[in-house]
Amino acid sequence: MCQGVRDITNLCWKLVSVLRDQASDSILDTYESERSEHVRTLTGRVKEIGAAICIRNPEKAQLRDAALIQEGRGSPLIVTRQEIVPPLQSGLIATQYGPAAGTLFPQPNVATEFGTFHLDELTGSGWRIFIDGRLAAISMNTEKLGMPCFILGGGGMIEAEGVVAAWFDRYSCVAAIVRPDHYVYCSLSKVADIEGVCSEIRHRLRATTPGIPIS
Repeated sequence: MCQGVRDITNLCWKLVSVLRDQASDSILDTYESERSEHVRTLTGRVKEIGAAICIRNPEKAQLRDAALIQEGRGSPLIVTRQEIVPPLQSGLIATQYGPAAGTLFPQPNVATEFGTFHLDELTGSGWRIFIDGRLAAISMNTEKLGMPCFILGGGGMIEAEGVVAAWFDRYSCVAAIVRPDHYVYCSLSKVADIEGVCSEIRHRLRATTPGIPIS
């Protein structure tokens, strides 16, 4: 069921982009290349996890537990959802900019004067640029980017738990361009590269108007 939801999510934003003349219908060809390998890999991982959980032989279960504790260096190993779900390996991503391309962007809680909200509740779910406000300063005309830009940390949005800050540190980047389905198109080590990559995205989408917003 979860795989089906991911299939639908992948198709929906691409269909919307085509219907709004923001992309050529060739973007729909990326559906199979992105989803086929992803489904096979994740299904295999889930089956392995299920087989481990459902061990009924007490001796084999003890061996499993001992192996998990050893792997966790003395305590049970904690694996997050992002680590179980594999990244996209191909399609509409740009792996040449860094290893974060194709991964799911985190969904942190953001503190505001009106309360705490999920990031997507504040930014929407279109194409988005996120910049690490702890390290980076914007010195560009954001109107040329064609998609909204958000600063996290520093003088920007305030994270409640520092989830995205840890993500930026993990991938050694200062910015990420995120697709409408929350997968990372690319991560960047220089803010100055953002404008050029946004132009590249418009070219890949083959929008009918070169300057058309893609949010």
